[in-house]
Amino acid sequence: MPRVSGEPSAVAVERWATCCSAAAVKPPVGSQPGVFERTRLCRFYAAGECLQGSLCTFAHGDSQLLPRPVFFKSKVCPTFARYGDCSAGSACKF
Repeated sequence: MPRVSGEPSAVAVERWATCCSAAAVKPPVGSQPGVFERTRLCRFYAAGECLQGSLCTFAHGDSQLLPRPVFFKSKVCPTFARYGDCSAGSACKF
């Protein structure tokens, strides 16, 4: 039976499920999983096309939005770590 125009083939669906689904995507080793979850709205949900449901890492509405993490001055200054002092003082970007 021929496919209906616009309908994905079984092969396309299987490829998506194995490489692109939320269950198949794994965070890089050493990353903090979930740090950016639900900090932006899901563009697919807004269009009524999100296939991830509860596995989606984007917010499905304003009520689910979380604040974005702030990474300003969240690393140790390499100069300070090495010498115990940084010539940039409070202007140091670390």
